Amino acid sequence: MSGRHQHYLPRFLQKGFCCDEPRRAESAYVHRRDKVFLSHMKGIGQERDFYSAPDDPSLDDALTRVETTMAETVRQLASGDVALLDVSACATLVGALSVRTKAMRRAMIDVLPIVIEEAAKELADLQNTRQALKKHANDKRWLHETVSKEMAKLPRMSREQASRMRKTLETAIRVGFNDPDSPCITEAHEGLQLAAAKLIKEAGAIADGAFKAALKNDPTMTLRAEQLRQCRFEIIEAEESYPFILGDCAVVARYTDGMARLPFSSIEDQLYPEIQCLPVSPRRCLTLRRDSKIPLPKASEINAWSAALSHEFFISHSATFSNAECLRKLINTADPIDTEDRIRSYLVA
Repeated sequence: MSGRHQHYLPRFLQKGFCCDEPRRAESAYVHRRDKVFLSHMKGIGQERDFYSAPDDPSLDDALTRVETTMAETVRQLASGDVALLDVSACATLVGALSVRTKAMRRAMIDVLPIVIEEAAKELADLQNTRQALKKHANDKRWLHETVSKEMAKLPRMSREQASRMRKTLETAIRVGFNDPDSPCITEAHEGLQLAAAKLIKEAGAIADGAFKAALKNDPTMTLRAEQLRQCRFEIIEAEESYPFILGDCAVVARYTDGMARLPFSSIEDQLYPEIQCLPVSPRRCLTLRRDSKIPLPKASEINAWSAALSHEFFISHSATFSNAECLRKLINTADPIDTEDRIRSYLVA
């Protein structure tokens, strides 16, 4: 993936969906809502400087380093060599691929402004500011740290002078933060309002930075992989007439409410991914379930999830196959995390 044209849908994953013909062994059919065309892997699922710019290629380099191991895992899964299914390797594969795609990046950028806007509504209430500041004023650790920072700005003084100054500052903060009509509360409230407005304006850039920072710090999503190791991993075989497709979102999930979403963490206590799927070839799909009692989905269901959750396209090894036209119409029709109204309801609950 090194270079400026960086693949958010890795070529090692695309490879299993390339054409059977020898001359087209590195090309796959790209399905968009309005057209289907054959393309070489190097042009599929990539964007210029998607992860890293030329002046700092560290993120792209970090992702490239871990791809060799994941590529071997995909090769084994796609070939049917799963007699000794390596749960750890599969967990790492699913954990990493569920985060690094354009679909997930776009979802994070879309969701963060909603989160900040709901937080801003709380900040807009002066009474909430009063309660928050009063809580801080009675927090001994916070009070000590705040006073220490202020005293560090003052000229050197004797121990006795420093002790008196500390008591004076602590008293002033307690009195100011506990007095509902104190000017400092009004000033703090106005400052919070300005900060919230700035955050809302910059939410997209903040989310994008968080996406890149998370991948740079841990390209294999170690914590996520550890959680996935507790799941049951299996391979689903597709019927000859109904092959798997690969969406540009890579991994898809069905949640406990029966809805398909990107495999985000739990949205609320009783709403979490109960089954996750990663197609690795037209014939095979890796699945993981939290509970063996959960029925395995059919290829047609997984394909519908993959198409609906794809941001722009999905790929296949042939131009035509069962239900292809219907799947193209589904592209980008599902909410990757949830509807805006439901996300807001979770935040205020």
